[in-house]
Amino acid sequence: MRFLADECLHAGLVGWLRSASHDVLYAVDDLAGATDEALLLRARNEDRIVVTDDKDFGDLVVHGQRSTAGVLLLRLHGVPLADRIARLDALWPQIEPRLRGHLVVVGERKVRSRPLPSGTGD
Repeated sequence: MRFLADECLHAGLVGWLRSASHDVLYAVDDLAGATDEALLLRARNEDRIVVTDDKDFGDLVVHGQRSTAGVLLLRLHGVPLADRIARLDALWPQIEPRLRGHLVVVGERKVRSRPLPSGTGD
């Protein structure tokens, strides 16, 4: 899969995605300081799913109806990196098929998936 990782995302999570053979553009490397709107535009233009822990992206794609392939929102604040990676690794078979055209929220206790408004997953 193709991802755009927000600059607030821990580099260890980016490394985990890359180690699973995903194509990950990390905003720290190429888009440092870019607005959320600019990141969504780049993700849409390159057919990438946004990975972030910034809930503003969820608001932009759901309420603001900004177009994107999908958003993976990690709500694992305060969880040690090794535990975040272990959680994602265990849940990945459940998460990955839901990503395209959805906002997928991974929390400490559950995973939620919500279809994006019509036209946002195109």
